[in-house]
Amino acid sequence: MNTLKFSLRFSFNLGLLLLLAAGLSSLKPLDSETRSFQILSQSQLYLEGSSNVAPFTCRCTQSFPPLQYTAIAQNNNKAAIAFRNTALQLQTNKLDCGNRGMNRDMQETLKAAQYPAITMRLLEASPEKGKAADSQGWKTLKAKAYLTIAGVERLASFEVSARESGKGEYRFVSAFPVKMTDYSITPPTALMGLIKVDDQIEIHMDLAVRVEGSSF
Repeated sequence: MNTLKFSLRFSFNLGLLLLLAAGLSSLKPLDSETRSFQILSQSQLYLEGSSNVAPFTCRCTQSFPPLQYTAIAQNNNKAAIAFRNTALQLQTNKLDCGNRGMNRDMQETLKAAQYPAITMRLLEASPEKGKAADSQGWKTLKAKAYLTIAGVERLASFEVSARESGKGEYRFVSAFPVKMTDYSITPPTALMGLIKVDDQIEIHMDLAVRVEGSSF
């Protein structure tokens, strides 16, 4: 069931970072463009949580087809990019916590029968003000998106470290906490309450993304 928490956070991070890559291009104010991007196989997405008994890790096993985004430059902020028709879905049955019991509990907690996917809808992204790329080319990005989990939608903000790793290819690294109760999800228990899952989990992501015609 801890996996549930992870899937929430993971979905948000993954979708947002990928779309971020597509958005931070050389757009000019009032310009808009539609491009495609691909999450590469070397990407790593996993969630870490804990209970009063032991820690646990859940990894994403989903493969993503090429996706599209539409980005619009903001007329009041040349560095900011707004998005429309830009969403990513994560199938809840593609989160693997290491055993069938935990996977089953996670899907039940996420109400997978009623809500088979977690949806992230990107709103905007921009470089962090006053911060240039470091000596290795990493930039700090800030993004906002609507994340829908088990039928509950929340506005979320997070930071991502990003850099160009090759022609049209980028890496996005991020880790941050999320609370299950923020999505009206009750942290699961087992053995008549003897085992209790912590409300907060940590999402880790190291994404390799290829974006068509994009550069920072």
